[in-house]
Amino acid sequence: WGYKNSVGDLTVSLGYNAENSTAAANAAETSIGLQYAMDGITAVMGRFDDGDVAVHDTVGLKYTAGSVTAAVQRTDINYDAQATNDQESMHMGVSFAVNENLSVSAGRMKVEIDTAVDDEINTGVSASYTMGSITIGGGFNEVTSAGGAANSDAEVTMLNLAFAF
Repeated sequence: WGYKNSVGDLTVSLGYNAENSTAAANAAETSIGLQYAMDGITAVMGRFDDGDVAVHDTVGLKYTAGSVTAAVQRTDINYDAQATNDQESMHMGVSFAVNENLSVSAGRMKVEIDTAVDDEINTGVSASYTMGSITIGGGFNEVTSAGGAANSDAEVTMLNLAFAF
């Protein structure tokens, strides 16, 4: 079941699943999320416990001023088993609406994985331009040490053309 309610600037979300089929002993899943929004600032935090597998914790902050939005988020995944690779990640991003048609953005994520050779680092930039019902967008993303493995880097360049009817 799920429950969500807002009181003033605070939103609370609760979740419960008594029959988690992915956990070894069908342990219950529980979640809680809090969001507080006021004057261009949004703060979030949440916890998800998927029974006997892992506990996921996250906190984040987003600030919007005019045409600029910046955000940062920290997420930790702590596995119950001893020989697993817990993860700590930090996400940062910024976007800028140059005008009503053009937007640009950039982001970075660093993931520290226990016992991994290297930290995984993801970076990306993108832009989109809308003219009437046509949007053209593009971006460049790069990952170094994917999954924490040395020499497992990748790059991708994207171009998108969309028509709205």
